[in-house]
Amino acid sequence: MKRLHTISALLVAVAWIASATGAGIAVGAPSTVAQAKISITARGGYGDDGSYLIGKWFPVRVTLTNPAGGTSRRVRVEIDSQGDSANVVTGIYVREVDMPAPSRKEVTLYVTAANFARNMEVRLMAGSTQIDKTTVNLDPLEQATNIIIGVVSPDPALLNVLKGERFGHAENSLVQMGYPGYLPPVPTTAPASGSTSTSSSPARAAIAHMALEDIPTISEALDGMGALALDDIDTGSLQVDQRQALADWVARGGTLITAVKPGGEGVLVGVSEMSPVEINGTQNLIGLDRLAGWISVPLTITGSTLVPAATVKEDARSMVRVPVSQEGVPLVAIREVDRGQVIYMALSPGLAPLKNWDGLLPLFRRLLVEHRLRISDVAGSPPGYYGYYQSKVFDTYGTIFDLPGLDLPSPMLIGLFLFIYIVVVGPINFIILRRMRRTELAWATIPALVALFSIIAYLLAFQSKGGDLVALRANVVETGTGLARGSATQYLGLFSPTRGTYRLEGGTPALVSEINSYGYGGSSNGSPLRFTSDGSTTVEEIKINTWSLRGFQSTSMIDAESPLLAVLRVGDNVIEGTLRNRSVHPLQDVVLIRGDALQHFTSIGPGQSIDVKLKISSRPFNYNSPTVLMPPPPGVSDPSSQGGGFGYNNSSDSDAQRAYNRKVEVLNMALSPVLSADPPDSLDVLAVMWGPPSGSTLEITNAAARNDDLNLWLSRFTVAGQNDTGSQPQLSTGTVPFTMYAPGNGADWISGPPTAEPRLTLKPYADITYRLPPGTRPAELAFNYQATGFTGEVEVLAQNVSTGVWERVGSLMNQEPSSNGTKDVALAIPNPSTFTGPGGDVTLRLNSLSGEQSGSLSTRDLILNGGR
Repeated sequence: MKRLHTISALLVAVAWIASATGAGIAVGAPSTVAQAKISITARGGYGDDGSYLIGKWFPVRVTLTNPAGGTSRRVRVEIDSQGDSANVVTGIYVREVDMPAPSRKEVTLYVTAANFARNMEVRLMAGSTQIDKTTVNLDPLEQATNIIIGVVSPDPALLNVLKGERFGHAENSLVQMGYPGYLPPVPTTAPASGSTSTSSSPARAAIAHMALEDIPTISEALDGMGALALDDIDTGSLQVDQRQALADWVARGGTLITAVKPGGEGVLVGVSEMSPVEINGTQNLIGLDRLAGWISVPLTITGSTLVPAATVKEDARSMVRVPVSQEGVPLVAIREVDRGQVIYMALSPGLAPLKNWDGLLPLFRRLLVEHRLRISDVAGSPPGYYGYYQSKVFDTYGTIFDLPGLDLPSPMLIGLFLFIYIVVVGPINFIILRRMRRTELAWATIPALVALFSIIAYLLAFQSKGGDLVALRANVVETGTGLARGSATQYLGLFSPTRGTYRLEGGTPALVSEINSYGYGGSSNGSPLRFTSDGSTTVEEIKINTWSLRGFQSTSMIDAESPLLAVLRVGDNVIEGTLRNRSVHPLQDVVLIRGDALQHFTSIGPGQSIDVKLKISSRPFNYNSPTVLMPPPPGVSDPSSQGGGFGYNNSSDSDAQRAYNRKVEVLNMALSPVLSADPPDSLDVLAVMWGPPSGSTLEITNAAARNDDLNLWLSRFTVAGQNDTGSQPQLSTGTVPFTMYAPGNGADWISGPPTAEPRLTLKPYADITYRLPPGTRPAELAFNYQATGFTGEVEVLAQNVSTGVWERVGSLMNQEPSSNGTKDVALAIPNPSTFTGPGGDVTLRLNSLSGEQSGSLSTRDLILNGGR
């Protein structure tokens, strides 16, 4: 018994020593060391608030850090693109990154959100393992009612005074009233003068402070910004891709503002090719009354002001307007680049005398009033929520991915097959077995015949559906005058006759999203796809069910000029000249559009030239039928409601009808972003044509496919004022395009002839800018108008394009309506070339000499060279 107690005591002692030793090891010397891991941080949208426009691409910048002691490895950054619902993921955007240890890298992904997504999760993956994650906070803004103004400056508060104010002008897009296929599209109602409704008012500004490195390298990711201001920074450090992205963005409608102070010419280094001016030294100015007078806000300065000595570039004179100059030095110069503009300012808004000036806000309102605001630029942006409410040029309800291979077998074929099947399995089988006197074999012959006919049915169905993988492409390329690059949008539908998994790859960086067969939203076909973009663009693991289709939209910029070479000028109230096909492909259904006037050419062969004679009209584009742009071939009808149908594609349509319907849908997608219900504000002509391949394609890399491609080109051409013979153009009343800036009407933008007589408030002025053809040197100009209701004197001023001085050319004659109708008054403008810029711009000012007053100005036209 005593021995047992001794043994027990020894065991207890050993256990106590072991536990004490183990505890000492656990506390004093850890057995494992936590390994350092890769971590991420991220920020998205524009500026510190993460602002972005719903339905537009925006950047998400991710910083990856692999600390010392970490493991070198290849990782994957992922972020989900949001659909109409916060729970719907329309795509997963991916970047693969090699991370040696130690290292720190920054990558940018581009995503969209079709809803009010206020945050997104960014994941760091290695294979199927999640290493880290972070949340990006965002500020979603609706299109058309909001404009994001980016600011790149060392001053963190620059232009904050603009926040929440309204800028730009809402363009009256062609709007589909009701569901497609039921009601025809009509122009939206022109906003009433002084209206403050969000549908017609300019957009409210969000200010996004950025660094130069935040400027995306893919221009489509800039489309969410309306304007970008560069102040007191050296843009020479911009990457080549960033410079090209800025140039492409401006051409598509962006507004770039460069503010240069003396000695700060580095602002123009990275954007010098777009700049309207070149700088050679500095100059002292005694006063800035021309700038103050431009917006009618006093500006008091003491002493002289040092400004850059700028001159307009000779090779860009026909595209540059100088609305403000002092002592021959441009203070504001505006260069038009296709649909956008580059604005030069000789004074920084962050320095005196502009800083804290009461006129700073009116100045930027005036600078940005020409920026167009549209609800949805479909061809240049990913579809989503706004895609369902996009403008449609033609009243159709078809699909851009329609093909004959998707037809059901014809009813006659099905009926014949069933008849033969019943006859063979029944009477013929019975008669043959009875003659053989082996009717007991029916148990074997009937199942065999059923199996045989099942195989035949499968083969017939397979044949009717087509046995090939089909790639349906619709390429839309938009080019501009003098531009070597074009905006390319590709709609790609993959139709598979069997269940398969496919991979797409493109050679250039592009922004790709999945769409349904109508070209809208995201697709519900299976799990969200992964889109990888790093030099090239790939879409992995595209699973397509038997006899099914998945659609994609890709946007990118490509090196491409218009296949047409146009030499156009203004004659006697017509646009005339020549078109030449400089490509090696024939161009089909070439149409020139300006307002509601058009000229159609069935075909222009390679190298062929053709004469142009296009009417000048001030009415907006209003054709509701596609046949005016693309006459249907024999046996094919207009698929819109104007043609007697509702735009539906059905299995009874012929191959030719379905092919025509598909082209109509491509026209719908292409023309919606570029056509407007507003009257034309320039003499530019839009050419639409079916032509050569665009060179921008997503290719299937793991299977052979039968391609069915459509290539639509849109080209914008400038119309010149003088021809080779030196004869003068003539433009009659109502044909010279113009815009009116009326700050007394709430900074309204008034374009073209009014449908009603708006009340015009002079507080104390309103400016009318007319757009004659570039290079026009008029012999005669007359201001043709009807004015009623003004109670005080209104002087008519014209801006001298050389000095910037407003010179009086007459006074407004107030007319009272009469029973015989009020007649127009023609006010001749003396020395008209003095008031006409190289770009054809003529600006008249109606200035009230008796304080604020209102009246009606129904007619407000310019007559060129005695036009009738």
